[in-house]
Amino acid sequence: MYMNHRYDKLDPEVRPYAMMTRTAYMEYNPMKNRGKLPEIYARVVGQYIGDIVFLQDINENQIQVAVRKKNNSEIYFTNGWSRLRDFYGINAGAWITLLFISPFVFFIRVRYITGMEITYPFKTPPYKLVLEKPFQEATSSGHIPYFVLPKVFSHRLEKTLTAPDVETGTLTLYWRGFCQNALPNEDTQLRIIDWLGNTWNHCDLRFANTPYMSCKISGDWRDICKVHNLVEGTIIKFGVIEAFNNSTIYFKLSPYLGVRTTLYAHSTSTERKTFYQSQHYYML
Repeated sequence: MYMNHRYDKLDPEVRPYAMMTRTAYMEYNPMKNRGKLPEIYARVVGQYIGDIVFLQDINENQIQVAVRKKNNSEIYFTNGWSRLRDFYGINAGAWITLLFISPFVFFIRVRYITGMEITYPFKTPPYKLVLEKPFQEATSSGHIPYFVLPKVFSHRLEKTLTAPDVETGTLTLYWRGFCQNALPNEDTQLRIIDWLGNTWNHCDLRFANTPYMSCKISGDWRDICKVHNLVEGTIIKFGVIEAFNNSTIYFKLSPYLGVRTTLYAHSTSTERKTFYQSQHYYML
């Protein structure tokens, strides 16, 4: 039996155990410009981590760092990693707790080597330290642009990507509902903005048939799939802020926790067998 459940739908008694599969502890050495994820943790979540991630603290400050993968168990945080030293005032070293949220976001808690938790900077809006150019190396003294994904949307859509959505470079959406209410009703060009603030201005909106049953988004959509490593089965959320006729669409990943349930019994032959249930939790 195979089941997928959203993490927030899990029974409260199960959540702490499911959370542990997403948690790791690593050292921060201020003398090094990169940090290595624990190998066991890297083997568990490494295949789901993107090339760029945000490290977010409890005050919603975010630091963008690049990810370098040598193999399934050897993964490093590289460009941007050294920024933690000055941002959190780490001089002698620290221990960092990582909580995997999505392929592009980790929640972090930082403790000095003495075990005392640091004081996280507080600002409204929170700090957001990004690499100078999307997905490229940056210096800690460079300009820090700021982007806030809207929190209130007029219309929302959750979409599970199919193989053709990611392999053909064309995203197919049903017209009725979100598209009919939120998008222009004619062939046009859309702008898509992800949760990091990266913008794709050349996304072509086309209608597949008349009367309208579905619409297709192509153009830069192929690049979006490549940058964010989108695959079949990935769940994404779209949102627009205007009531209708939107030419700008916001999107983010919608991570969820997969649960694989296995039923098994003793191999001895008897008239009655006792079956046992085993569940394995993993992030998708």
